[in-house]
Amino acid sequence: MKYIRLLFLRRLASVAILGCALGASGCKRAASPAGPSAAESVAQGDAFFLQGDVDTALRRYSDAVQTDPKFVDARVKRARAYAEGRQFEAALADLGEAMTLAPSDPQPCLEQAIVRESMGQLQQALSDIALALARKADHPGAYSLRAGIQVELGNFDDAIHDADEAIRLQPHLSGAFNNRGLAHLRKAEFSAAIADFSQALELNHDQADSLTNRGVAYQSLGQFNKAMSDWNEAIRIVPQAFDARYDRSCYYIKSRQLAQGIADLNLLIGPRAQHRSAASDPLLVHLYLKRSAAKASGHDIEGALADCDAALAINPNDRTANSLKRELLLCSYRRRV
Repeated sequence: MKYIRLLFLRRLASVAILGCALGASGCKRAASPAGPSAAESVAQGDAFFLQGDVDTALRRYSDAVQTDPKFVDARVKRARAYAEGRQFEAALADLGEAMTLAPSDPQPCLEQAIVRESMGQLQQALSDIALALARKADHPGAYSLRAGIQVELGNFDDAIHDADEAIRLQPHLSGAFNNRGLAHLRKAEFSAAIADFSQALELNHDQADSLTNRGVAYQSLGQFNKAMSDWNEAIRIVPQAFDARYDRSCYYIKSRQLAQGIADLNLLIGPRAQHRSAASDPLLVHLYLKRSAAKASGHDIEGALADCDAALAINPNDRTANSLKRELLLCSYRRRV
């Protein structure tokens, strides 16, 4: 699922651990007479993962683990691929093994925190970060990652404090500025948020999430042209950027540009509806209902009903979907009579 992979890349950029630098594992492995070395298999997996071919990446990482079961980097990378496919327990198993193999390395702990965050287990993610800081107390990425999770928990002042510490330790960590900006954004301190997102973009011009977040801040200040410019740029950089396209669709729909809003929702729904986890995807339910309401606003009652039915096929007990369907059926009846 591309959105989860983007979350991983965003968080990994935030903690600055994208490289093959898991200390206790190293990255040099002798080649096997029968095939590539573990490090070569990991490098191949990385290339496939970044291209979006996660299934092939997973096979390459598994080849590396089979070649060298104690290769920490291979287990960490395979965990990312498992999480991409929402195989979270398998990801946690690999990371647990990595943490045992590298007992003084903070990075597997941070990777596990990212998986926990993807699972919605935010308190457990904080515990993983605390373990990482116990292993390395001055790790700027740990503070930056914790800042992002504190924002999700609504602890905005704690998030700002953690981001400040990350920036003190590493002044050029763009993810820390982004996370501090998120805290300011959630506190409705829009000018401060824009300043932080802009600083993050000075450090990393291609940071699509900072563009997306700054767009939300601009929108909150009524600066809609700037908001749209940021969202468009984020989508140009990362065409599958979920948040930017979703925020743009919401703006289009609110401003009665329904065709454009529905077009963005179509692009968000399509890949998720084809994914193997679609039958249990709560976000897909929300997207169907968002598109249903937009179609209803454009008087496409049949299309709106079809989206309601698609949402109910995933979750028959969803109250919003059931309520909306009743309203649409009543509207359809009134039209006929």
